[in-house]
Amino acid sequence: MGIMTKILYTTADVLGNATASSYNTVAVVQTEETEQAKIKRNISAINTELNAAYAQIGKKYFEYVAGNGEAIESLGVDDVMKMALQKQERKAELEKALLAIEKRLKDQVILQEKAKAQADVDVQIEKLNSAKAMGVISENEYAEKISKVRKRLDNFEAIRNIEKQFEMGIITFSEKNAKLSELT
Repeated sequence: MGIMTKILYTTADVLGNATASSYNTVAVVQTEETEQAKIKRNISAINTELNAAYAQIGKKYFEYVAGNGEAIESLGVDDVMKMALQKQERKAELEKALLAIEKRLKDQVILQEKAKAQADVDVQIEKLNSAKAMGVISENEYAEKISKVRKRLDNFEAIRNIEKQFEMGIITFSEKNAKLSELT
């Protein structure tokens, strides 16, 4: 079996694994996004109920002040207050769950990006191996290029963070390039 055939089979295996991984990731992300949408709807419903409770309290306050013109001691809103407090607690729980889902989604995206980067590195290493085997590049060139490829993968998260900082306008293009040149 020739070196090119080995490269072809290795590349096909790497890409097949990456495709399977991407498919599984998409299924997980869709499930998480569905759960996220459900929680957002629940939070919205709770907010609507809380606004109604606040309106009831405000109406009772208005009626009391308009009728008596005195300070508030008891408005008869205890049941509304209890319901509102329970709703606020439930809302806080849902918001906490929503944050957890958003974090899992972000982590899933990072894992997917890292898997893609790993697949790209594997393909590049195979190309370098074949080039070295054919005598196209020297041992020093091979070692230098392998080092660069692995360094890029080792600094994946730092590189990703720098790119996000640039997208958010936190750093300039020249700052981005300077930081990336240090890492790659």
